[in-house]
Amino acid sequence: MNKIIKGKRYNTESAVHLANWDNGLGNNDLNYCRGELYRTRSGNYFLYGTSGRVGADIEPLSFDEAKEWAEQHLDGDEYEVIFGIIEEESEKEAKEKILVTIQCETVAKLREVAKSTGATVSWLVEKSLKESGY
Repeated sequence: MNKIIKGKRYNTESAVHLANWDNGLGNNDLNYCRGELYRTRSGNYFLYGTSGRVGADIEPLSFDEAKEWAEQHLDGDEYEVIFGIIEEESEKEAKEKILVTIQCETVAKLREVAKSTGATVSWLVEKSLKESGY
């Protein structure tokens, strides 16, 4: 489905399919409901929904609304693939803030990756350090 909403294009063919959920009823049932979460190339989220009563439609979502939908409909592992690792409280307490100087182009790339994946810049840096075997 391809739809323009408030001057933005939402296209299920060109966007990244992130996850889906359905209520387990057959798609011929009037109470059938399915939602598919997508992210556009520009980082906008939307839900492509189908139901037995209404048909199909697209609903734009903010980043927070997309996270809320995922919390309600996905398991923890699926959620973290889309939005990054969620730390437990004990892990949060063991952190320390430091100041690091990084080249502007590296920071720009980190922010780009963070925006497209939903991860934080801090998480990406820490993941990269761990993978390099520090």
